Amino acid sequence: MNPIVAFLVLICLAITNYREAIDRVAQTSLREMIGSSMLAALLSDRKEADEQLKTEIGQKTAPWGISVSSVEIRDVAIPSRCSYAQ
Repeated sequence: MNPIVAFLVLICLAITNYREAIDRVAQTSLREMIGSSMLAALLSDRKEADEQLKTEIGQKTAPWGISVSSVEIRDVAIPSRCSYAQ
C-alpha cells in the first residue's frame, strides 16, 4: 500500500527534515493499521481507513506544527508470496 499524505506546515521548529519525518510516521502508522486489522476489511472500506490514518498521522505530527489535511491509500499491491494460493 502506498499512502498519499497532504499536509500544511504551520511552523516546524523541532524537526529539520519534516518531509522525511512525515514519510516515516505515515509508513509506521500504515503498518500499525494493517497489523491490527484484516486486510480485506481495510481494503473494502478505504474511506474509513483513510480517515483513521489521517487521525493517526495528525496526532503524531501536531506537536511538530504540522497539520495533516488529507490521506489517501492507493496503489494496493499484495506481493504474490502474501496472497492466498488458489
